[in-house]
Amino acid sequence: MRECSLTLTILTYNSEKYLNELLNSIAGQAAKDIQVIISDDCSTDQSVELVKNWKSIHEQLFFEIVFITSPSNTGVVENKKRTFKYIKGTWTKGIAGDDLLHPSAIKHIKNDIIEFINSRVIIGKAQVFGEGIDSPFSIPKDEITQRLNSVEKIKNYIFEGNTLPAISLLVKSEILTNEDFFKHAKKNFEDVPFHLELLTKNIQFSFSNNTYILYRKHFENLSLKKSDKVLSSFYIDYQRILLIYAVRNNRWIYSLNSLWNMCLGYLIIKLGNKGTLFRWLNQFRRKLQPKRFKNLFIKPY
Repeated sequence: MRECSLTLTILTYNSEKYLNELLNSIAGQAAKDIQVIISDDCSTDQSVELVKNWKSIHEQLFFEIVFITSPSNTGVVENKKRTFKYIKGTWTKGIAGDDLLHPSAIKHIKNDIIEFINSRVIIGKAQVFGEGIDSPFSIPKDEITQRLNSVEKIKNYIFEGNTLPAISLLVKSEILTNEDFFKHAKKNFEDVPFHLELLTKNIQFSFSNNTYILYRKHFENLSLKKSDKVLSSFYIDYQRILLIYAVRNNRWIYSLNSLWNMCLGYLIIKLGNKGTLFRWLNQFRRKLQPKRFKNLFIKPY
């Protein structure tokens, strides 16, 4: 029996425009110890047909290719979780249907698995390119990762309102198959709750300088869609997650901060969420956050 060292999970939803390019970036690094799982979330374009055709041509190049479809659109979290029962690789790397695998990604991943032999989560680099990007750049930045050298520091970094790129994560598959680390994730919002659940269970993140993903920015991205609303509906979910984990980790100033932001954010959204009045109210929310008061008194000393 061949061993499977790595599983690549690709999540697609109406990804026809970018899918061939992504699949070709994977086929160019095919190996018999790599499993590919593609999960489609009820696409209405030609994504399913493209994947079926690609699978039939390239199936013999990999450990196996698994293609999953859904009768209804359920969101990113459920689309991701559908892949878990099929995972056979020791490690798993997730890829979005509109991104690309870096040309040396498999080589980089295999080197990092050896270098970080005691790790369960490795965060590599993602090179950002696409619409509105004049010159490609890498995330996360070195000046950030160099100071995130403990679980507690990474928690505080996220509680401060920062994020780590989910597209860069390489995880031991047992994390996905043996326990529910997505218990507080919601539809299209999975990265922050997943990271905080890992950190709350005291799982350290290792940071690699190797690039895994070419991350495509385009104006169809959920995070880039423009709106005249003051706050996105995702904002309340985001603050709710921060509140849950701040309480679980006894970070009381961050708990108060998230509660403040959640309540004011909910008020803004419910009362209109558009126009000058609500933009002013949002500024009030930001400037009077509890953690700002704490910093006013502590930082001078």
